[in-house]
Amino acid sequence: DVLKLNISSLGKILSRNENWFVIFYSHSDRDIKNIAEMWKTLADKTYGIFKVGACNCKVEEELCEEFSVRETPTILFFSESQEDEEKYTGLKTWEKIFQFGASKMQSFVRVI
Repeated sequence: DVLKLNISSLGKILSRNENWFVIFYSHSDRDIKNIAEMWKTLADKTYGIFKVGACNCKVEEELCEEFSVRETPTILFFSESQEDEEKYTGLKTWEKIFQFGASKMQSFVRVI
């Protein structure tokens, strides 16, 4: 369930109704096959928690420029509770990316 993003699907992210991870990539990126597999795993493991998208910067240059993506792969997190996206700079494993996103989510727990 990785959504291929383009300019026309940009509204899904910018509506800020859900938390999104988006990877901006190019097919010429080193280790792209492993990154793609990790990204699919992230989408599978976080289904219902995060939306996961991917944008090919060679095809969707305008979209990558919109978010100031200068190098690939770049991972951005779009939170439903913040206006600005945040760049993920940690290890590129689905577990670490999930932990990063979970730490940014709104907490609705008041009393345990």
